[in-house]
Amino acid sequence: MKQGMSKDPVLALLDVSKSFEVYTDASDYALGGVLMQECHHVAYESRKLNEAKCHYTTHEKELLAVVHCLRVWRHYLLGSSFVVQTKNTAVSHFLSQSKLTSKQARWQELSAEFNFMLEYRASSTNSVTNALSRRAELDQLASTAMNAIVRIDSRVAINVGKKVEKALTKDSVAQQLLKLVDNGSAAVVTSYSERPNTRKSPRAVSFSKEWRQNIDLAHSYIEKAARRMKKHADKNRRSQEFNVGDKVMVKLLP
Repeated sequence: MKQGMSKDPVLALLDVSKSFEVYTDASDYALGGVLMQECHHVAYESRKLNEAKCHYTTHEKELLAVVHCLRVWRHYLLGSSFVVQTKNTAVSHFLSQSKLTSKQARWQELSAEFNFMLEYRASSTNSVTNALSRRAELDQLASTAMNAIVRIDSRVAINVGKKVEKALTKDSVAQQLLKLVDNGSAAVVTSYSERPNTRKSPRAVSFSKEWRQNIDLAHSYIEKAARRMKKHADKNRRSQEFNVGDKVMVKLLP
């Protein structure tokens, strides 16, 4: 397939006097784009996403595909008018979008150098960019990884459930509560909650004590910083007395 798409007569020589068309697409793990003139393929582009960009939203991934193709084919597209075909409806309104994130603002600033229009095109009408951004082996790898994560999560849940069940069988109080629940008795549960806590966990007591010490230490640091700031502010203060009718300038802070 790679050889067939990169040899004549598939690829055509570009003509700068003709208009360009750019088709872009993005998946969860890759970007893809096709540069065309009069329905003839001129160039292909694809790129794998790194770990950080894999966490982008679908909208941002589709925008990244457009920006990436503009950068790669800048020497072809700069100075000529062209159309970018995208498969995301929201991306087609990007040039007129008013509220932008810092990332989107940088992308819009870069796209301002080009003279182009964004148009929506259904995914079913252009399968070439799908092949570039959604390779079968990567898709299979992603699904395999997701299935492995689900299996690991289920195994962890089963193991935790078994350990909890085993611990409850050794706890006499828990067994008594389970028997009361099975018998439909709720009065003893109330009496159990009123009993003094005679089985405190040493680790919990130590954690609580250490937490209180950290809070007290933080309060002492805050008070120390407040005293230092007050001392520094008092150095620039001077006492003045005013009489009734004197004009003074007051500075009010928001």
